[in-house]
Amino acid sequence: MPKAAPKDERTIYDFIQELYKTRRVSDKTFSRVRALLGDAATVELVGILGYYVLISMILNVFRMSPPPGEALPFPES
Repeated sequence: MPKAAPKDERTIYDFIQELYKTRRVSDKTFSRVRALLGDAATVELVGILGYYVLISMILNVFRMSPPPGEALPFPES
C-alpha cells in the first residue's frame, strides 16, 4: 500500500495484514479499526476476511483450475 494512501485505507490494510500474518490483531490495531468502522462493520470485515480464506482453502485443496484457455490470475508459489 502506498505511504500516501488515505489514513482510513491504511488502517484497514494494516488490520488485514496483521490478521493474515499472525492470525490475531493487537489491541491497538483493533481499536483503530473499531473507531473507524464501528462494532457492526468491524464484525462484518472479519467475516468477509474469513470467508475469503475459506474460499481460498477450498480452491487450493481441491486444486481447482481456471476454465480451459484461461491463465491463472497469480503465479503459483
